Amino acid sequence: MKRLFSLLLAAGSLALFAGLALHYEPRVMLGIALGCIPTGLLGLALSFLIQYLAAHRPELNTTDSDERLAFINHRASAFTVQAMFAYLCLYTVLSPTAWLHGLSHTAVGSISLVFLSVVYLTAIAVFSRIY
Repeated sequence: MKRLFSLLLAAGSLALFAGLALHYEPRVMLGIALGCIPTGLLGLALSFLIQYLAAHRPELNTTDSDERLAFINHRASAFTVQAMFAYLCLYTVLSPTAWLHGLSHTAVGSISLVFLSVVYLTAIAVFSRIY
């Protein structure tokens, strides 16, 4: 998992550099960076936190821990899909109104990526405490 989050962090940093320093599609690259960098940072932080807690809780054996993590990931994924569905339904309903009328598809995509990563990582943190 750390490799995946490191790749996301690197891709976000590269996109940010390409958008700001090289002026290559700055709005699109900023959206990619805003989606990848928080996901990479929070994912790495959670990975290290899980590794730290696992080292200091030897009473959990690996099978129970693996089953628990798989269950937590499943619950967090299901919750994230439901939250994104509700978010997209709300956006669809509110998009004709004056409040969201001027929002571009790039902005909606960027907001969606950030919202998706924040909801998923928050769900993992909450479900880790509950289960």
